[in-house]
Amino acid sequence: MIAASATWKTESAKLVKRYVHLFEITGYSRSFATKDPGFGIFNPWIIEVAPVRQSADELSGKSTLNDLVVTVLDKGQLITADFPFVFQGRDCTLKTGFVGLAQADYTLMHSYVVDRVESVKNNTAWKFICKPKARLVKKTIFKTGDNGGPIGSDNPKTFSGNPMDLLNTTILQGEVGLAAGDIDVATINSYRDLVFPGVRFNFSIEKAPEAMAFIEKELLAPLGLYALTLADGKFSIRGFLPLPGSIVSQFSFSQDNVETLPTPAESELINVVVHRFDHNGDKFAVGNVEIDAASETKFNQQGSHIIESLGMKSALQGFGLARLVAQGIFNRFADKNLTMKSLTAHWNEAALLEIGDFVKLSHPFVPNRVTGALGITDQFFVVTKVSRVYMKGQVKISLDDAAQVQLGGGIDPAGLGPFKIAPATVPEWTSATQLQKDTYMFVGDKTDGKMSDDVDAHPLA
Repeated sequence: MIAASATWKTESAKLVKRYVHLFEITGYSRSFATKDPGFGIFNPWIIEVAPVRQSADELSGKSTLNDLVVTVLDKGQLITADFPFVFQGRDCTLKTGFVGLAQADYTLMHSYVVDRVESVKNNTAWKFICKPKARLVKKTIFKTGDNGGPIGSDNPKTFSGNPMDLLNTTILQGEVGLAAGDIDVATINSYRDLVFPGVRFNFSIEKAPEAMAFIEKELLAPLGLYALTLADGKFSIRGFLPLPGSIVSQFSFSQDNVETLPTPAESELINVVVHRFDHNGDKFAVGNVEIDAASETKFNQQGSHIIESLGMKSALQGFGLARLVAQGIFNRFADKNLTMKSLTAHWNEAALLEIGDFVKLSHPFVPNRVTGALGITDQFFVVTKVSRVYMKGQVKISLDDAAQVQLGGGIDPAGLGPFKIAPATVPEWTSATQLQKDTYMFVGDKTDGKMSDDVDAHPLA
């Protein structure tokens, strides 16, 4: 969820409020607003902020975020007179607040980069078309093989490591050239340390891929994760396996704060997940199949999802990892789970929601499939789409049922207990803390922590 001050939240909760949006371009002397905010030198010349939409394509490992388009009146041709200034390539931000709010309490909603500027409305206004910073990740990587020459069948590129380290250090920083400040390093490292410790992918590729396509298909989708852009423009990830401690409702929707009647539909059925891995340079040698038997019995049908991974190996926990990810997918799709499309809310804290956030929904006129009557209370959902309609003060949300995620659904929500494998940073059994012994798997005898030669057991790494 986007961070906002307590003052912003208090103002947003009022029934009567006048929202203000601010548009700023780094290095440019002018700043613009939808109306006079009462501070600074903001020119109230914005005549349109197009809706900004972000949606998750979780099964494919990616999300989509459209352009930020702001149209500004060219009052007295003053912007035209500034045009020796180069707008293109400059960072820009859109912030939101309310009349009477201090500038420090305005909330950053988007951080983009100006791509182009077009003259519109019979040359009386300028349209600033801005691109997400994630566009930089669409770059060809691994152009050289192991011997330093061009990559090819006779000169492959081989690399290995924890997929989260490959994502952050090897690709985003090393190959793409993003600064650490443009990456949500904390979240990526948390997934490495708390959800996928000890996991290792091995790659041998013969063609230079596009960075984003490789990240989505080879690193994120096999782990049930997807990429997204945060409000501050940073590259981040979310997934079917939430971080321990993150399964908390960020907002509660009710009859009092929605403009439309929530109408439930059903998600696609996925009760079979096939992971294909152990690629030998020609084909996948392993096709691990996981089936949610209860779902298959309940609906008398199957719906499958196939994941192919060049980096997953059976010798490196491939089977256990496949089962874990499959369970995360089953929790969201195996019960023909409910979806709520295009839920329209007022411009309140709902405007701060991001895809991947958890929320609750209560409404007396939504059919309850458990009780067979109208009315649901505090039903748990995950946000899969957010569309902010700035000029109308609305936010349109799409939700998917996440009740099984909240309950654990075969996965310990407090820390994925039985699936955690000790990373190299965990000491040997006799030196480990009780929490580490309770959390991780070690190689050794279950009674004394010794291997067959009476040496202290080592953690898997």
